[in-house]
Amino acid sequence: MRGAYQSLKRVTFGMPLTIATGIVLGGLLSPVAIATNDWLATQYDRVFPVVEMSGQLLSLGDDEAVIGLAGRKNRECTYTGIQAYSVGPDGNMTDTFIVRTDIPESRDTKPRGTFDVGTWRVWPLPDSRGIVVYINHLCGSRVVLTKVAHIPLAEPKKGLL
Repeated sequence: MRGAYQSLKRVTFGMPLTIATGIVLGGLLSPVAIATNDWLATQYDRVFPVVEMSGQLLSLGDDEAVIGLAGRKNRECTYTGIQAYSVGPDGNMTDTFIVRTDIPESRDTKPRGTFDVGTWRVWPLPDSRGIVVYINHLCGSRVVLTKVAHIPLAEPKKGLL
């Protein structure tokens, strides 16, 4: 037993070239492994999204809109926030404010299931042709950003979804 250990030690650590090759190979493969892991996580989020939602324009003012959001939460991840952007005539997105109007936003994490996420005021909307809404979740140690609605700014429909 002792002879086998000594032989393995001599073959592995007695050859500096083996150690150098291992370090170089590990250094070269680490970025590939990290990039592959990120790509796989992105694909998983596409196939199994945290939430699947839709939005509807409820009212449209001069520089603001009220929208309704509803949908389904599919995975157990922690809710961290909501973001909205206005889409300009050129297709570029600009930060906007988004505030819940029916009740104060509690920032609670919901269990899996179907939910009416309420009505939200979005502003400012200068020369906008649409609103895009994203919801952020913390899934394990990863922040997952999910696009939940792309709402064209036209005449609002009556009723929520």
